[in-house]
Amino acid sequence: MPHPVLMISDGIFNFIFMVDWLLRLYSCPNKREFMMGFLNISDLVAWVAIWNILWIEFYRDVFHFKGAFFVLFVIGTLYASRIFRVFRLMQHNCGVKILLLALKSSARELCILAITFACVSVIFAFLLYMSELQSTSNIRFPNALTAIWWAIVTMTTVGYGDFYPTTPQGYCIGALCSLTGILLIALPVAVTSSNFSDFYNFNKFRAKYQEALTREGKQIPEHNKAVSEVPATYV
Repeated sequence: MPHPVLMISDGIFNFIFMVDWLLRLYSCPNKREFMMGFLNISDLVAWVAIWNILWIEFYRDVFHFKGAFFVLFVIGTLYASRIFRVFRLMQHNCGVKILLLALKSSARELCILAITFACVSVIFAFLLYMSELQSTSNIRFPNALTAIWWAIVTMTTVGYGDFYPTTPQGYCIGALCSLTGILLIALPVAVTSSNFSDFYNFNKFRAKYQEALTREGKQIPEHNKAVSEVPATYV
């Protein structure tokens, strides 16, 4: 059982967030739209889960019945939805907005990377699996799916070491697989970094332009108030 101080603190903070949520719901002119918001729904689900968890912790003796583990699993999964509260902070962070814009503008390159990565991993997995069929080592690939797992881990340079080639031809395939993974990942990363740099420089220019207009007693035009509204010609 968690320390009582941690449980009480968790309950107090969740109560504060719940009051904040209720006040926002009360002050919102369109309550239907408020209740349809993803972050608002996730907050509501998390609060229902936390109050059930606290109730279970305090009355654990009476919570013994068939299927109790499944109920606890469902409640714990719902409680994990409070992680989405982080996205509420991201809405007000300019750097995060620029990063999301860079990823959005690089969506085509990232999709190409995912498709190419999947195809190449299957090819290397097949080659390695066939080359390791005659291996006499205790560490063998039991099936092709395990070989695909090895190819993905190798191409992403993670290298868990649970499976690895033991034949000379397997070593060559593994070396080619790791080098191919590095090249595949490096290309879209460069494109994404370039887009991020473009959006970042544009945002700095926009901030200086707004500051200059403020000094002159003017206001920035309505169409240029948000970073998310970057002109398409600039992108």
